[in-house]
Amino acid sequence: MTWDELRVQWNELSEHARRHWTRLTARDLRVIAGNRERLVGILQLHYGAHRRTIEREVRAFTRSFCAPQRSASSPIAADEGVGRTVVGERGRGAF
Repeated sequence: MTWDELRVQWNELSEHARRHWTRLTARDLRVIAGNRERLVGILQLHYGAHRRTIEREVRAFTRSFCAPQRSASSPIAADEGVGRTVVGERGRGAF
C-alpha cells in the first residue's frame, strides 16, 4: 500500500496504527491524518527513537497491509512482530 492509498483510508487504518503504537492518542491520529511525516515526527516524540528506526517501523507497518492475511491457525498473530523491535515501554521490544 502506498502512502497515497493509506491517506485515503486513514480513518479505517488509524485504529491499526493506534494498536500498533500504543502511545498514540486519538488526538495524534487526527493530527497525523494519513501524513507520513507527521506520523514519523509524532512517533519520534513519543518514543524517543532515532528517526531512521522509526521510518523503518513505519515502512514495516505499511507493508503489513500488503501482506496476505494470516489464517486463524497461524502461530503468529497479524499484529505480532511488526513494530516491536525498538526500545519502548519497558526498555526493549514494546515499540
